[in-house]
Amino acid sequence: MRCHHKTPTMEELLHKLSGAKFFSKLDAKKKNGYWSVKLDRESQLLTTFNSPFGRYCFRRMPFDLVMSQNIFQQRMDMIIEKCTGALASIDDVIIHGKTKEEHDLNLRNLMETARTAGLTFNSSTCAIDQEQVKFFGAIFDRNGIHPDPQKVEEIKSLPSPINITELQKVLGIITYMAPFIPRLSDLTASLRELLRKDTMFGAIATRSHCKK
Repeated sequence: MRCHHKTPTMEELLHKLSGAKFFSKLDAKKKNGYWSVKLDRESQLLTTFNSPFGRYCFRRMPFDLVMSQNIFQQRMDMIIEKCTGALASIDDVIIHGKTKEEHDLNLRNLMETARTAGLTFNSSTCAIDQEQVKFFGAIFDRNGIHPDPQKVEEIKSLPSPINITELQKVLGIITYMAPFIPRLSDLTASLRELLRKDTMFGAIATRSHCKK
C-alpha cells in the first residue's frame, strides 16, 4: 500500500516558525531514510530491472520510487516529532528558537535524538546559529517569511511558453510563490484560460498573455 505521508506546506511552516529569531539548518543524508527501509518480497519484485549481467531487484528502498519521498518524510517526522523547535521538509531540518538560549537547547536535543536514531547530516551544507535561513524556497527570519531573490530572478528570466506543456511549467513555478503574490489567481486567470481544451493555443497569443 502506498504511503501518503505529505510534506509540510508553506503555510504550515510559517505558522510553526512564527516568532522565531534564531535558526539552524541541517542537511540530512538521504541514505539514512531510504536505504534503511527493507522491501517485502512483493515490493522487491516490482523493482526488477534488466542488466547485461541478468535481472536484479532492490532489497531496500531506492531514491526514485513513487512513494520513496513520502516514506522518507514520514521517517524524518517520526525522528523529530518529540523535538521542540524542529521541523523537516524531506532532507532539510530546521531548528529554531525565539532566543539564542532556546535555539541552542533545541539544537542539542535534536542532535541527541538524531544520534540515537542513527540519523547523520552533511556537515559541509549545514548552517548553524543563523538569524535568517533559506528553507522551502523562501527566506525565514525574525520578521517572517520573504521570497527568495534567486527564485524571483528565475521566474523573471523564464522564456514565454509556446505550448501547453511549457505554460503548465510556468504556472507551476509561479504558483509556488503564491504566498507572496496577492490575488495571484486573478493575475493568472488569462493564462489558465489557455489550458482549456476548447481554447486555441497559439504561440503568438501565449507570448502576448505572458508578457502582460
